[in-house]
Amino acid sequence: MQKRFFKICLLGFVVGTAASAFAQRQNVYYYKSNGTHALTADSADYVQMITETDSTSKIYDIKEYYRNGKLKLIGKTSVTAGVWLEGQCISFYPDGKRQHMGVYKNNQPVGDVYNYYPNGKIYTIEKIENNRIVIEAGNDTTGVPVITNGDGYLKNYNGFYNVSSEGYLRSGIKDGEWKGGFFWQGDAIAYTETYKKGMLVSGQAVRNGIVYPYTVHSKHAGYKTGDAALHKFLDRNLAYPLEALKDGTQGVASVSLKINADGSISDIEAITLTNIDLTGAIIHTLPLSAGDWEPQRYYGMPIATKYIVSVNFGIITKKF
Repeated sequence: MQKRFFKICLLGFVVGTAASAFAQRQNVYYYKSNGTHALTADSADYVQMITETDSTSKIYDIKEYYRNGKLKLIGKTSVTAGVWLEGQCISFYPDGKRQHMGVYKNNQPVGDVYNYYPNGKIYTIEKIENNRIVIEAGNDTTGVPVITNGDGYLKNYNGFYNVSSEGYLRSGIKDGEWKGGFFWQGDAIAYTETYKKGMLVSGQAVRNGIVYPYTVHSKHAGYKTGDAALHKFLDRNLAYPLEALKDGTQGVASVSLKINADGSISDIEAITLTNIDLTGAIIHTLPLSAGDWEPQRYYGMPIATKYIVSVNFGIITKKF
């Protein structure tokens, strides 16, 4: 029955095109549930149909269908391949109940956005302005209000099966204590956070019994005191290779290094294969910076990562 559904869609497309080819063109695409393209209709989780109704219009009708034939999405798009939503868009659960309804501009929701539980009850009503989300109202799964005029207690769900995070709202934004959890690199992570007027003040994540404090969710790896300090370190310690100086060799040389979870550095190696003398000078100098690096962090948890250092070697000739 599932295979037949996709074949019927294609058949309808062929017949419709033969009858009114001058008026519209229909583009049909097949996708997996993760959004990647499916090679065949039989391997697809849903089908997407974009109809060009008018050759002068740059806005097209878009519909998506689940394998069971139920509507997945209906709206408008400004592209004929992929999705770039414009105007009102409604998405649905596989059983046909409404999931989401809102208005889009440049593929971003604007104004009032309605989200629904799988049972059809309204979950939240949001107002979005300048990419800022304010939750105006919310209900529990039975339809009983838990957020009124932006004040209340919100539970965010992972597929509406498990609570992923929960906490207090004031005037539609996070304020007070929040808690949640997720799986990361095979481990269960629990966290608690404190917000003030929507801004994260502090948080701590617990992984395998170890507590990691943080004030930002994600922090890039790098030199502890910043890029400017790294430049000063290289200016102070990096010597221009004598042979390269004699030969007039100059240009950009790049090396990579691994910043380990404990902040130590290792695996320093050349990226640029030319100017070996120049890259060699950087490789020889960087170990002197041991102890001066900060690992990448996610919810306070350190992550080993690669880092690239590039140096522009130049020779200045003075005339007397």
